[in-house]
Amino acid sequence: TFKNLNKFSIGVGHSTWSGLSWIFRFQQGDAILNIPIQISSNIGTSSTSAASSALVYSISVVYLSFLSTLIHTIIGDIIQDKVKSSGVSTSEIQREAKMLCAAKSRIDAENQIKLMTRKAEINCKSEESKSGLVIEKATYSIKGGECLEVTTALQFWVSESRLKLASSSFGGMLGFYNLESSVNHTFEEDKASKSGLSGLTKLWDSIFDPANGKEISSQIPVLHIRYRFNEKIYDISVRDNEALILPSP
Repeated sequence: TFKNLNKFSIGVGHSTWSGLSWIFRFQQGDAILNIPIQISSNIGTSSTSAASSALVYSISVVYLSFLSTLIHTIIGDIIQDKVKSSGVSTSEIQREAKMLCAAKSRIDAENQIKLMTRKAEINCKSEESKSGLVIEKATYSIKGGECLEVTTALQFWVSESRLKLASSSFGGMLGFYNLESSVNHTFEEDKASKSGLSGLTKLWDSIFDPANGKEISSQIPVLHIRYRFNEKIYDISVRDNEALILPSP
């Protein structure tokens, strides 16, 4: 399991009594060891010393944050080189981790649907008897990833011929799960690995070329719904994080 993996991270800490610290964190399973290194103490009390100390303090925070990111990236490059020399690519490891995460989330969603089915059927019969809101078919999908059947999940939430979903990710609802972990990034990952881009190069691009690499993250799940209301059929599609009200005004 992933609980047994060793983790190392670097960060910056601040407190009113100890000032600025550089924190090295080692984690193995549930055990965490933090090693703080004090960089500067509290800001002075007099107006002159406080102003100069505040400036130095702010510069120290920016410098340490950048230095921490740089060290993280260098360590990542070293580890990546060792993984490549062992014959296992990082993209393969990432894909396996995503597949495991997606599989677990899918099973959880299927179990939730089973628990929601009875109430959804009762809601459906009640709505049909008064020509109310009936979800004929609903799917939650993402380009390059999975397509999830969510008809039962939506009918479960129908009340008084109305369905209201807040403007948040549908992936967090009962019967849903986050589909971004199911997206196949094989082409992009292989392209990046073949080009030999290191972590430092990617860090440089992220600072001076923010638009680089946004194509993958721009893929947003879409909820497609076909519903019946007052004996008429309607179709609607909404992107993730958008509010939904049915019947649509």
